[in-house]
Amino acid sequence: MSTWQPGFAGVALLDLASGRLRPIQRYRHPAVDQADGAAAGRWLVWEQSHSLQSLDGFTVYAWDSVTGRVRALGHALAAPADLRRPGGQSAHPVLPLHVLSPAAVRQSACG
Repeated sequence: MSTWQPGFAGVALLDLASGRLRPIQRYRHPAVDQADGAAAGRWLVWEQSHSLQSLDGFTVYAWDSVTGRVRALGHALAAPADLRRPGGQSAHPVLPLHVLSPAAVRQSACG
């Protein structure tokens, strides 16, 4: 879940039994960062957007609840100039996505 608490703003796990939040990843820019995702088994995966005006800039993360590690899986790439609106936002509903290879994901998890 996304949370904005005194001392922590970011993605956190809510323990329903105790009501406590377990911080997972702090937002770099809490005034504009926001996240939405889903959990299954040991994994929480979310898309974190970096603007209140556009969803064009985002990063996809995964958190492994067993190891406690967060992995960046990919991020939006800037749309070509011919696909941008005058305000700079993409006029195309689908932006290019840079996805890490499985080997890069494994390496980032180990390093």
